[in-house]
Amino acid sequence: MNQFLDHLKPFAIELDGFLKDLLDKKINIDNELKDSIIYSSIGSGKRIRGYLSCEIANFFHADKSDALKLASAIELIHAYSLIHDDLPALDNDDYRRNKPSNHKQFSESTAILSGDALQSLAFEILSDKMEKIDTNKQLKLINHLSNNIGPNGMIGGQIIDINSKENQLSIDEVDVMHNLKTANLFSFSCQSGAIIGNANDKEVVVPDELKSSNNSEIKIINAFKAGEIDILVSTSVIEVGIDCPNANCLVIENSELFGLAQLHQLRGRVGRGATKGYCYLIHSEKTTPESIEKLKYFEMHHSGFDVAEYDLKTRGTGTYLGNKQSGMPDNYRVSNINDIMDNISYIKSFKFELSSARISELKKRWKIKSINEVQL
Repeated sequence: MNQFLDHLKPFAIELDGFLKDLLDKKINIDNELKDSIIYSSIGSGKRIRGYLSCEIANFFHADKSDALKLASAIELIHAYSLIHDDLPALDNDDYRRNKPSNHKQFSESTAILSGDALQSLAFEILSDKMEKIDTNKQLKLINHLSNNIGPNGMIGGQIIDINSKENQLSIDEVDVMHNLKTANLFSFSCQSGAIIGNANDKEVVVPDELKSSNNSEIKIINAFKAGEIDILVSTSVIEVGIDCPNANCLVIENSELFGLAQLHQLRGRVGRGATKGYCYLIHSEKTTPESIEKLKYFEMHHSGFDVAEYDLKTRGTGTYLGNKQSGMPDNYRVSNINDIMDNISYIKSFKFELSSARISELKKRWKIKSINEVQL
């Protein structure tokens, strides 16, 4: 997570600069209200929502200026929601983003007006002239955003949250609250980036059957298998048990952070059908020479046995009875199976003896009455 946040910082700085220029042009007054707006919208926050919209807009080759305007509007909506969320009438939080909440820094009335102003500014930005977006697309954006933050979205989730203080929510109700209050704006961030990039409706709209949280992962995988979804973004959870014969291209980000066995499992998700599979490993600029060498070996060897043997040599076995998952233990060695077969007659001459203390320990752990020493 820290690596991802570090990755966001340059974008956050760029968006803050762009947004500050926008607000200076939009706000003609110079008083406490402007100070309050700047206080909650500039220089704080991770900008994840804006980042998602810009990345997807870039994927669809949207104009960068249009993408930054969209990201600015999204972040202003998010800032407005946080100001109102912190108010005494709602969550009554005194701090937000490691500093006093807006109503604590200024006043409750100023915070309410500041939140209202941020919301109207967001829609003003979305309705301004864009470089490469026609008015129909702008209307579509405004309609989508209104729906995602209104009574059927963020505000609807907020009222469920308020009522939950008196009535305990069920798991399903909590899920609905989180989807409305938080997930909807994330959903808009992704969809809006595709819209300004002139994506078609199939690429923009999430089918209703995939929005349900009940078995949503299974539904998404099935839709991917059926060809209803062309690109699947996932965690490493797909490394086992997923068989999609039509999947022929896999991109693994931060591949240097994965073990070779896990990379081998992930690679096995593609090329399972008639089409040739491709696996692309992306690593960070700070990847160590050792990790680069590991990835190069992985690139050149497709045998699971070869990969496992190399992993054992370079990473070590760890401890069988402890919690170390790498490194070589001090009190025993692990032999290569080929070496064992070459020297089997020599090994047979050994008699493995256990101390009485070790025997007692093993008997207790394995819950058995006796251990007989074994002659190979």
